[in-house]
Amino acid sequence: TGVPVRTIRDIKRRFIETGDPTPPKRETMACQPRSLLSESDMQFLQASIERRPDAYLSELADDLRNICGLETTGSTVWRALHRAGYTRKQV
Repeated sequence: TGVPVRTIRDIKRRFIETGDPTPPKRETMACQPRSLLSESDMQFLQASIERRPDAYLSELADDLRNICGLETTGSTVWRALHRAGYTRKQV
């Protein structure tokens, strides 16, 4: 039938043991992934956005590196801002 024998055995075993042939659902992450940016870094970012709302993510990452000493990327900055409720502005 094209189905491996082991798969059939697993389904049969699962049905005998639990009464349900479907595999159990995988557990998801119990908590949110931690942010790489501290609270003070986030405050700095929010102040930077208030001063320059048209700044690119890469520019904000550069500011974090030059002023706060935090090596980060535009993607990390975006994820942190997104978690804080900011939306994207396309230019």
